[in-house]
Amino acid sequence: PASGSAASKDVTLTASMKPTVRRPQAGTRRRRAARHQLSYPDLYRLAPGRHLTCWKDAPSMMCVRSGDPRPDIAGTRSRIGCRKAGHYLEDLLTALRLRPRTQAAGIVAIATVLALSGCASKKSTTATSPTSAAPSAAASAAPSTAAAPSAAASSAADPASLLPAAIKTAGVLNIATDASYAPNEYFDTDGKTIIGLDVDLGNAIAAKLGLKANFQNVTFAAIIPALAASKYDLSLSSFTDTKAREATVDFVDYFNAGESLMVLAGNPKGVTGPDLSLCGLTIAVEKGTTEESEIPALSKKCTDAGKKAITGLSSDDQNGANLALTSGRADVGSADSPIAAYAVKQLAGKIQLAGQIYETAPYGIAIPKTPGLAPAIKAALAAMIADGSYKTVLDKWGDDAGAITTPVINGATS
Repeated sequence: PASGSAASKDVTLTASMKPTVRRPQAGTRRRRAARHQLSYPDLYRLAPGRHLTCWKDAPSMMCVRSGDPRPDIAGTRSRIGCRKAGHYLEDLLTALRLRPRTQAAGIVAIATVLALSGCASKKSTTATSPTSAAPSAAASAAPSTAAAPSAAASSAADPASLLPAAIKTAGVLNIATDASYAPNEYFDTDGKTIIGLDVDLGNAIAAKLGLKANFQNVTFAAIIPALAASKYDLSLSSFTDTKAREATVDFVDYFNAGESLMVLAGNPKGVTGPDLSLCGLTIAVEKGTTEESEIPALSKKCTDAGKKAITGLSSDDQNGANLALTSGRADVGSADSPIAAYAVKQLAGKIQLAGQIYETAPYGIAIPKTPGLAPAIKAALAAMIADGSYKTVLDKWGDDAGAITTPVINGATS
């Protein structure tokens, strides 16, 4: 396919390009062009910043946004009610061959509006143009050149193309993480090197973007405020993506995790799950976590049932919460399911899980809302899923059960 501009390239439209159309010269083969004097003084305002790609299968023509699938011209117009729009597009593309470049761009603005009004495909994949298709009208006015790849195809091939300029120039992703949440993020035996599932994912994502990852240890409750103040480029720190957090930062969801309860070996308090068996007990949690935020609602269920309230004991990091449980200062510990399972494994014989995993929700890579890094991170993660490197990281840490198949931005359900 070639694009709808007079130079066979995608045209970025601006509101200053007011469309004008003149009648074609006598004898033109496009009979309908002589019967439509188009006058759309306002339509061009609807299309600034769009790109248009056109195909021609004689005697019809169709234009869609660049990146959308190539339409089945012979049946599309009549099937979805775009016959009239199709005729207008023929007129407009005829006019493209008769106008200077600046005026032609304005005509493309009208064509884009017509395409967006009902003729553009809703599919996300790009179909291949059949070899039998004739060149577009724009291509006939200029030497044949290879069409520029669509934005979607470009980002899939090179996620780095979506990077904000400042980050691309810096060459580094500064990543905040709370290195007390093993096995996702924690200090290695040297006490200096941060390792874990999130760290491996962060390093791989940075590599996909042509950058280096620089992890910095930050107290969990301080991470989102620091992101909002643009102190870091993003955070990989086992954040549950929630609607409340999305109000401050964006998330690229990358994993599914639940929550688990931990108790002393033998379960002396008879805890069965996040239910009335917790009434009157003390629960150890890390500050700023989803688990901490859930304690008031759990406690209210107890008091509503005429039982004793639950006491929350919050620590600055997960290590402190685990210590509160093993030392007897708390009756129960609560953490994300991968973290709880790892703690039980490391403290074999001292603590155990109680009840089943609950409240499954997505983990998200937390990102400041500006300068707009989320699309690049999503594209890099999608590339990792496609080439298998994402699964390799999860398998290394035994967390493949939480794998996703498609990353999304801000996919919180509550």
